[in-house]
Amino acid sequence: MKKPAKYTQRTAQLRALLEERRRELTEGVAELKRDVRTRSDVARAPDVLDGVDEHRDDLDLALLQMRAEMLERIDTALRRLDAGTYGVCVDCDQPIASERLRALPFAARCRSCEEAREAAAPRRSAARIQSAYFWTD
Repeated sequence: MKKPAKYTQRTAQLRALLEERRRELTEGVAELKRDVRTRSDVARAPDVLDGVDEHRDDLDLALLQMRAEMLERIDTALRRLDAGTYGVCVDCDQPIASERLRALPFAARCRSCEEAREAAAPRRSAARIQSAYFWTD
């Protein structure tokens, strides 16, 4: 069965948006890696700025990790688009609002499910920490 033109147009627009964002992130990651490498290759005399440089390196590495995670989310969204499951919440199987997808084109959950997941996250973290340090009967 042939998909309606509207669906095909919407899918093409979403794909273009995701791929453009992926391209931008990939370029940003490559540039950031070059910057970090350049700074580490430059021989630095020990001085007060060493602490600042180390702090900047830590921030850059955190930024690289965040961008890598964003790239993975975009790749997952592209796979969902190919599979025909894009725009459907992975938790409740309900459609994700178009407004949410425009704001976060890689969103895998509807707003309600994402809010519930975020609300449960501190509890899950606390439970993991507690189980790591305390025995419970």
